[in-house]
Amino acid sequence: MSIHTITRSAALLCSALLIAAAPARADDLSELDQLSSATDKVDQGMILALDQIGHGELLAAAATLQRLMILHPEALPAQLLHASLLCRLDDQTGAAVEFQGLRRKEFKDQDWNEAMAPCSGTPGGE
Repeated sequence: MSIHTITRSAALLCSALLIAAAPARADDLSELDQLSSATDKVDQGMILALDQIGHGELLAAAATLQRLMILHPEALPAQLLHASLLCRLDDQTGAAVEFQGLRRKEFKDQDWNEAMAPCSGTPGGE
């Protein structure tokens, strides 16, 4: 089993655990439906994740991004934001793995540098 497969499996497990915990925080089923449907489209999911980050809901944002990456594996901005968020959550190893899986040339310099900012010293960022 490759490290990439293990990382994806771990991400899926974390997503499942975080999603399972979500009903405890939701006011009602319609709120859960809104959170779920927000990740149907990449743009909506990114807006939700950025809003959650802005409100300090980092674990919720991580769950949103993980669901987004599962549904849309081609969503490079979600992957980059997720890698950066892992640094903010003090998961430097996870962030390093995520950054190593991304191609630096796929992103604008400003986007890459902003994502790397919380990850001082994270290997694989360059």
